[in-house]
Amino acid sequence: MINTIKGQLQKFIGLEETYPKFTRELSSYSEGLSKASEFSSNDEIDIIMPSFNRVSVTKRAIEYILNTTKVKFNLIIVDNNSNKETKKYLKSISNKHTRVLFLHKNLGGSGSRMEGLKISKSSLVAFVDNDIFPMPYYFENLISTLNKNPQVSAVQSKVVFPNKLIQINRPYFKEKDGWIEFYDKDIDKQFNDKTTEVSENINWMPSGATMWRRSVFENLNFDGDFNTSYEDNEFSYRIGKSGIKFMNNHRAVCLHLSSTFTPSSVEKTYTESRFGNKVVLNSLKQFKLKHGLLLSFGPKEKFLEHMGFKTEEEYEKAIMQ
Repeated sequence: MINTIKGQLQKFIGLEETYPKFTRELSSYSEGLSKASEFSSNDEIDIIMPSFNRVSVTKRAIEYILNTTKVKFNLIIVDNNSNKETKKYLKSISNKHTRVLFLHKNLGGSGSRMEGLKISKSSLVAFVDNDIFPMPYYFENLISTLNKNPQVSAVQSKVVFPNKLIQINRPYFKEKDGWIEFYDKDIDKQFNDKTTEVSENINWMPSGATMWRRSVFENLNFDGDFNTSYEDNEFSYRIGKSGIKFMNNHRAVCLHLSSTFTPSSVEKTYTESRFGNKVVLNSLKQFKLKHGLLLSFGPKEKFLEHMGFKTEEEYEKAIMQ
């Protein structure tokens, strides 16, 4: 299965077409954190990947999965009504181990993950966005955390930007005075900063680079009202209150080729469709209606400035319209 798909992909894209020097450096760093002998060969996982256009990035993400994953896996790609080029490519790699669901409309990250879960059968499910490139031992480390910690239901990886800075590693939130502020302890630190090499309990999980016990979704799921913005914040906050436990594994390393680092008209269209002002404001409104809290990333003062609001009152009025 893997060799067949590799052959189809070879004509499309090389493994390190973009940021070759850093991908080699990050791969070497990841390999240095782990050894193959640490992991079981009996595990099997389902990998669910939402897709929307960005075909060259999607090809690269799949190539990384094929080249770094040693455990048995089934890849489930859920396409959010992409353009013809993307659909043509996805059809070309579809087989019994790489299933592609073609949706008739864009359900966003939360909706497409829920569709993927409907056909998922493995007890462990990994969510990988189509711009996430797993480094060596990525999935093996996530599995290891869940195998060693039966009380933990989901595990977060270390997500690194192409500029070598950490995006996500140890996420947490705090509530105060009607606000919920989401942070990460290691954001903007160098990927190999020794102080970031810590695995511990966390209280929320960005869903695009994580692994879950499938049993979590038997009675709980993402809220489709959030579509493409803050759906993982809301889901983590809600299910955390039910007693579900999260951890991170700093040895599970991946590169996030965010649209910030791939500017083009295509990427602009993609970004606007996911994070356009109306989409974001609607998700912030839904969070307020559902949980009675105003949401921010980082200190609320900086978040207000980032969003273009001068006061809390202006922010709340805008989202509640």
